[in-house]
Amino acid sequence: MAVKPRKSRIPVAPQARKSDCYISVRIAVTANAKLAALSALAGMDKSAYVAKLISDNVAGLILIDKRKSGDHGGVHDEADGGIDGAEAA
Repeated sequence: MAVKPRKSRIPVAPQARKSDCYISVRIAVTANAKLAALSALAGMDKSAYVAKLISDNVAGLILIDKRKSGDHGGVHDEADGGIDGAEAA
């Protein structure tokens, strides 16, 4: 029986980073009503309004990894291009 030669793998181009991710959040009915009213006043849908609120409120955060190991957990901050704020410290 002849052994088939292994096919060489074609190198895959690096994937572009996604700029968005999707999350689910449970909130109270009253909070949902307030959120709907605020987003309507801002002229945005609820999802875009919450994304803007979160982005505005975490903009000034700097994450510093105090672990001694070389494993940084893969958290990446796109604002400064660093992992866990290591370059910002």
